[in-house]
Amino acid sequence: MILANGFNDPYDTSIYFEYAKETLDQEFIRSIEEQGDKGLFQFLTVNEIESLKKSSEPKRLLAKLAHEKTDWKYSEDKFYRFLNSNTQENVEQMNMEFNRVLKSGYKVCSLSERSDSMLMWSHYAKEHSGFVMEYDFGALPIEYVLTRMLWPVIYDDKLFDASAFFEEGLRGGISSNMLGVIASIHKALDWAYEQEWRLIILSGPNESSFNQPCPKVKAIYIGALAQADSEKKLVEIGMEKGIAVYKMQLSHKQFQMSPKVIYEP
Repeated sequence: MILANGFNDPYDTSIYFEYAKETLDQEFIRSIEEQGDKGLFQFLTVNEIESLKKSSEPKRLLAKLAHEKTDWKYSEDKFYRFLNSNTQENVEQMNMEFNRVLKSGYKVCSLSERSDSMLMWSHYAKEHSGFVMEYDFGALPIEYVLTRMLWPVIYDDKLFDASAFFEEGLRGGISSNMLGVIASIHKALDWAYEQEWRLIILSGPNESSFNQPCPKVKAIYIGALAQADSEKKLVEIGMEKGIAVYKMQLSHKQFQMSPKVIYEP
């Protein structure tokens, strides 16, 4: 199992979040108050800060006050656009940092329901010269810890929207400790052909990749372009351990593969 930041998908284990306008306005006013009389907005009086708190458009009001009370070169409208842009940039930066932490905090092992994908044999099995192992996770008892770490991947055209979780956290509520899992099982529609399942384990960025005990191998599928000596070794292993062995056969008239039995215990 490896860290999520080691995969070839730049969006792997990512979410996005936005804050409601009211929340952003409150944080905006709080930042002004924290700066006090040494900050950028020290020209504001106590009464004007109170007016900002009551305003439905505090950034617009601040831009107006700044234009009236300072010699800044920005026009009122330009300064207002700057404040909005700065707020959005801060939220985007928070998104990037949160996803960076997620990617370095979870170990993931990718599995698939498919053994007949042309693309996956090309990408993950040495251009059809490698092999695939089939595991039967359904044979594990429900109380086995591994079954509670296995999740089906959800494919969508948007990242998972975690805004509600972050809003709840700001209000002092209980934030979800499942965001890492949720992020890891949401992928772009482009990957849907993989029909992926994932083993997901919370881990630290300094912990090395590791192996995880799995069910006994149910079958071995040898690539259609495997070398003869590799095929011979895999068949011998299957016979020794009582594992079924198949060889992938390329159709002569379709872009399709099908397994042919080489050995059955």
